[in-house]
Amino acid sequence: MPSQDVIPTCATCKQSFCAAHRHPSSHSCSIQKSLSSKKVDAARALLSEHFPASSSRKTARRIPKAPTDLAKLAQWRKVELIKMRHRAIPGDFKEGLQSVPFEQRLHLRFINKGSGDEESILWFRKTMVAGKILDSLAIHAKIKSSEQLSLQLSKILDNGDTEVLLNDKAIGDQVEDGDRVTVTSIRSSPSN
Repeated sequence: MPSQDVIPTCATCKQSFCAAHRHPSSHSCSIQKSLSSKKVDAARALLSEHFPASSSRKTARRIPKAPTDLAKLAQWRKVELIKMRHRAIPGDFKEGLQSVPFEQRLHLRFINKGSGDEESILWFRKTMVAGKILDSLAIHAKIKSSEQLSLQLSKILDNGDTEVLLNDKAIGDQVEDGDRVTVTSIRSSPSN
């Protein structure tokens, strides 16, 4: 009986190949590529339909409502302070993340009034004077002073009022961990 040589063929494109290259993935099968790209496109479309890209949707950070029970309120404030500490970044650009021990840090919520009350969570050394923090916050918020306008650092009180901080006094002596501060511009009085 005469022997016949069996020549392997690709099951996808039906072309003949040696035994080592008969599978679609080993010979760059053009039909396989077009099928796989169609599947990839379909999968991407399905994913984008159910999971929109994070850059395409802006979600406002949900502000939790404070409890009215005094015992729960104290616990809630502690938890919120812990969360804030984890999100804080150095307010002084010269400080590194590990350069200041945790117990020497003062964490502040900086409210940028010029940017639609945008909040930044920053930490500073407790011993740093408020004037230096004012300079750092002004740089952070891109606020410029001039001869006509002076800048001042203020603590935002619970009732919404502000209390001006003294520039030559340590920040740790004027505010507590977790307090809200802002930079405001005031009109300088003309000098005679």
